[in-house]
Amino acid sequence: MLLSSKKHKAIALMTTIGVLLVLSTTAVTFTRLSLMERKSSQNYADKVATRLYAFAGLDHAIAVLVAESSQRGFNDIEDTPWRFPHDESVDIREAISENFPLDVGEETGVSLEDGTALTIRYSGLLKEDDFTLDSYSLKIIDTSTQINLNSHIALPQSGTIGNQQPSNITLNTIVRNLAINCGFTGIDATTVADTLIDINFSPLYNDITQPLPRRWASLDDAVAVINSLGLAVNEDDKQRFIDRITTESWIDDRTSRIVNIDPSTNAIPTFTGEARSPININLASKEVLSSILQGLQAAPVMIDNSAIVRQTSNEGSVSSGDIFDETNIESLPVRIVLDLIPDKATADAIADRIIQFRAIQPFTNWNSFYKFVDGQLNIGVELPLDSDIIARLHPNPGSPEITDSNLGTQIWEEMCRDALKANFNPNNVDSNFNPNNNAFLRVTKGDLFSNTTLESSHTTEFSFSSMGIYEITSLGQMAHSEVGIVAQTIVESNVSVMEILQHTTQQDFEITTTTTPPTFTSTTSYPGVIKNLGWDPEEHVGRVEPEVRSTSPGGSLFSSGFSPSRAGTPDLPDSNSQRFLSFPGVLQDMNIGTSIRDPQNNIVNDGILSDLRQVSDPTQLRFHSIPAMPSGVERGENTTAGSQISYYQGTLEFWVKLTESSNAQMGCGLASATFINPNPPFNPEEGDLPNQANSEGVQFYIFKNTLGELRFSRLYFCITFDDNENPIGTHFTTNADGWDIPGDVWQGQRLLNGFRFPIPRQDVVVRANDLNWEAHTWHQVVVSWSNINPNNPLQVTIDGEQKETAIQNIDFTPETLDDPEYCLLNERAPRDCFNIGGFFRPQVDAARGLFKFSNNVHFSANGTISNVRTFANPGTVVELNNRFENAARYTHTFVIPRKSSLGTLRWSAYPDKRDGGANISVSSIIKDATGSTIANFTEPTVDTEPGFDGNGLPMSNTGVDENFSVEYTVDFNNNGNDVPVLDDVQLRIIRIVYLDIKEVL
Repeated sequence: MLLSSKKHKAIALMTTIGVLLVLSTTAVTFTRLSLMERKSSQNYADKVATRLYAFAGLDHAIAVLVAESSQRGFNDIEDTPWRFPHDESVDIREAISENFPLDVGEETGVSLEDGTALTIRYSGLLKEDDFTLDSYSLKIIDTSTQINLNSHIALPQSGTIGNQQPSNITLNTIVRNLAINCGFTGIDATTVADTLIDINFSPLYNDITQPLPRRWASLDDAVAVINSLGLAVNEDDKQRFIDRITTESWIDDRTSRIVNIDPSTNAIPTFTGEARSPININLASKEVLSSILQGLQAAPVMIDNSAIVRQTSNEGSVSSGDIFDETNIESLPVRIVLDLIPDKATADAIADRIIQFRAIQPFTNWNSFYKFVDGQLNIGVELPLDSDIIARLHPNPGSPEITDSNLGTQIWEEMCRDALKANFNPNNVDSNFNPNNNAFLRVTKGDLFSNTTLESSHTTEFSFSSMGIYEITSLGQMAHSEVGIVAQTIVESNVSVMEILQHTTQQDFEITTTTTPPTFTSTTSYPGVIKNLGWDPEEHVGRVEPEVRSTSPGGSLFSSGFSPSRAGTPDLPDSNSQRFLSFPGVLQDMNIGTSIRDPQNNIVNDGILSDLRQVSDPTQLRFHSIPAMPSGVERGENTTAGSQISYYQGTLEFWVKLTESSNAQMGCGLASATFINPNPPFNPEEGDLPNQANSEGVQFYIFKNTLGELRFSRLYFCITFDDNENPIGTHFTTNADGWDIPGDVWQGQRLLNGFRFPIPRQDVVVRANDLNWEAHTWHQVVVSWSNINPNNPLQVTIDGEQKETAIQNIDFTPETLDDPEYCLLNERAPRDCFNIGGFFRPQVDAARGLFKFSNNVHFSANGTISNVRTFANPGTVVELNNRFENAARYTHTFVIPRKSSLGTLRWSAYPDKRDGGANISVSSIIKDATGSTIANFTEPTVDTEPGFDGNGLPMSNTGVDENFSVEYTVDFNNNGNDVPVLDDVQLRIIRIVYLDIKEVL
């Protein structure tokens, strides 16, 4: 019994111990679970906190970016506090120690708690004590510093799908360049470029009001494909490439490219829209800059000049020196190959120059970029040198009277530099219609193609600031003094902080916004003539300039209507140059075409244009030819009734703008006239031949020769040639004009009518060093003549200054005749005409006459001529006015599409306002939907203040609602005949849109 009792006790003890063990284990487990749950809860709370910290950082970033976007219109790499101070490929967590020093600094960041300034870029300190540091850190990347894989989209034209393949090829090349710049081999670079940018990508996009098509929905999709390619490139270089591409950056839908490329013709180019993403020149990396520089080519038209010059010994000299004549001129338009940046080394060198320059001062507008290109890039170092082309541009720099022996080199350098300007400026400047000097580029977007492959060679444009879309990475974290990082959250987002409204094309400048049309006060838009011709404004190019001044026709025999005020309609009276068709076979009349790009059009905004570059065959050049005298007028009748220009005495005034400087070795035929006496008098007793119709008259020419001289030659003739080159004329053995001969049978008629020709030919030569006209600048020319006053028969006044009037009297008397009044006209079948903007003369031989050409004389003006007036009397006082109206103003309006606030107003105008010459002044008025003014802003006058010269006029973050408007007014401040150019106006509206957002950690 006792043993049994002990046994039971033992069993009870063991049971009790087991229960206690179970209870103890349960308690320990419960305690541990409670501790784990508490830890888990704390971790969750920490994660939620860091997530909130990350979003707080995101909000902070947006606030900083909005503030900057409202203050100025350019970035300064040395003064952009939000800029991530490391390479884009550096992970934000790796930069944390440098981004978060704990010492207090000065005004480079702001704490969200107490406003303490910290040495933390784009960062905020949320909590700090002896044990914890709760904070966020930001990595902000301006996506306009990256290559957008969704850029280069062909825009539809009138509902027709654009040709996408050339755009794909261009972007494919840029991406390949970038891959090589990031360390890829050529094979890998080609592979990744072909994968990312399929040259056969062809979206069905025929409605420009719809969003642009996309190659890639997101960068993540593109990165996944890149990682699947099995490339040989190392991970660091691959990441460097990935961090320099994007699928989200602002795309400019106003950019364009040339279409219908045909290098065999010099016809005026046509354009099509191609939406492209610009690159921020102030912040972009060297790899990105180099990728859009490399491969840039152009095929501009140059004038290949070849002039043979000799002294005409049989013509003596004027008081200012010998007269020289050309025996042959060959000025032919040809397209050349300008391989501007052929390789990576050249592109890298220019990229380095850009980076060096912006470290000293930022690019603020296109004037600053143009000055950089003109002053910082050296020909032969970063830009090519072609001595053969230079020699063809200016073949005889050592010839007499040439005042600019370096002109060929100067033109070549301008072509190289202007190719860079044309590619990187989104505003398409079209120089085909002889614009004024401040709007002219020798190379335009219409020349950016390869003359060998016929492919477009443009890349993309520059901007001077972020265009409003940012890639923001926000790291929220909680740290402990003993254990280090406790929790982290990373949020990535692409955010747009502004919209951009812009006026840059002629269509933009002309279009009526809602019910408000633009106001042109002595201004007009270019290039098309919007003057009641029914032409549509250009949708790919455009600018605004002061309008040329009209002249009154009062008192004149002839007054041209080539460039009336904007309210008028250009007038080009019926021409009759086609009467020469029987000789060269292709001469045509000047015309008003169906558009500015019509090959048959000669009307431009400021006059009539005739230029070698407009045609593929120089014999197709046109000039304006109208009758000089009414039919039936005979010798001795200085009648003005029905005349376009006076016979014995008179004055001719016009304005001219040459396409090249006066020192360029190309001829320019400005004006000429031939007066025909249909029935020359004859004296059978003197052996005169009867019935020599149209063999007597007067002829004059005003032209610029290849020596840079302006010549005015006037001659009397009484012998010429018929269509078959047979000589015709009345006076073969007697005086040409019955001059002071006793018993002269014509003396009574001469005295009655007051006519006489004391000498057969007279010349005025304005020497090159007294002319020196720059290309694309206006000059007024006034010439007068008189056969009533032989002591002062010819006068030339240029820009209000009377030039030397010493006259060269030239004797063309054959050896068998010694009569100084004899004159033979070396022309077949001369006809009555008054020619403007060129002339043609069918030569008989090269031995005699004003022109020593062995073939026909065919001069184009190679310039624009306007405001032509003729008067009946010599020495007519012609008031010299500025070429342009002084009180010139343009006003237009942006309509706000939705509730937002105003950032900055930018504009591009040339020349640089800091140079103190011609410039513009801009002001703006903010109006509500009822038209009431709520605010106004004016461009500052101090060049260091924001907004000066269009670099971003702050508009105080003014809140606006839908249908509010921003009206801007541009006042043009001319400097004599030098006028400024308004190229674009851009309004930046603050409006925050999250394009995507995701939590990645």
